[in-house]
Amino acid sequence: MAVHGGWPWVLEMIAISWKYPHVYIEVSGTMPKYIMTPSTGWEPLLVYGNGLLQDRVLWGSNWPMIEPKESLGWARKFPLKEEVKEKWLGGNAARLLRL
Repeated sequence: MAVHGGWPWVLEMIAISWKYPHVYIEVSGTMPKYIMTPSTGWEPLLVYGNGLLQDRVLWGSNWPMIEPKESLGWARKFPLKEEVKEKWLGGNAARLLRL
């Protein structure tokens, strides 16, 4: 698992996760509003994470740096399909942990 999305090697983590089906990209440690900000380097994760890698991204709140409720509110604004948001925000973790 790549924590913090592999930042600043986001593209490399996407390639590794694409090649190896048991590699997941965990996204925490960055405010969700910055992940959505253009020209920050996160755009490829939103593109590939909305399609090809939608089953391999896990969201974390980065508590105590940001309150989980605030982080979740921002994460729900990601420009992703609704079903993909549900995967990122818990569905993928539940499947991975067999819950």
